[in-house]
Amino acid sequence: MSIRESQVWINNYEKLKLQIQNKRQNGVATSNSDIKELNNSLDVLVKSLNKMQSSPMEYEISSSEIARRQLILDNLRKQITMIPLNTKTEPLRSSFGIESNQVTPTNNNSAISNPINPVASSPLTSKGLVLRQKEVIAQQDLMINEIGLGVDRLHNQAIEIGSEVKSQIKIIDELDVQVDKAADGLKEEAKHAEQIRRSSNVCLMYIFIVIEVIVIVIMLIIIFEFQK
Repeated sequence: MSIRESQVWINNYEKLKLQIQNKRQNGVATSNSDIKELNNSLDVLVKSLNKMQSSPMEYEISSSEIARRQLILDNLRKQITMIPLNTKTEPLRSSFGIESNQVTPTNNNSAISNPINPVASSPLTSKGLVLRQKEVIAQQDLMINEIGLGVDRLHNQAIEIGSEVKSQIKIIDELDVQVDKAADGLKEEAKHAEQIRRSSNVCLMYIFIVIEVIVIVIMLIIIFEFQK
């Protein structure tokens, strides 16, 4: 179930990322309510990621993956702030539903007689193009910063791995020394055991000789007794 929740998190992130990219690419001003909705969706992802961070073994997610997801969420937060806002307020209306800035008949006729300029009505004016270029540059800067952070993380991980390898090599060297000492000790014990075995064999030989001498003496005594 936890692994499934992690996959759901990825799917929700991709959906939110696509929504933000579409709003930025359209170049159309977005209302405050839409921005608030995007921030709320992002907050849900942040809470879910914090839950995963508290129990990484349960969700089978590494600390580096959690750090990567936190980074991309921060990037989404910055992209939301770059979405153009609709700062225009709706015109005031009277109790009869008529706009207070209603066009007079003369102005209305003139507005009808003059055709709408398609260039002026286009959402991408010269100012809009400059804004889009700035947004693209800012997004590229964010990507470069993200790449830089990734390189820094890899560098730190490489340093940690190098330190771990050095410590493991040191432990292996110490084990080799201890094994050599143990082998030398076993050789000494084997020599000592061999010496004890040889000395015990010599003792047994002397004991057998003494026993044989005693037996011979007893037999001689018995023979002399019978001769008498």
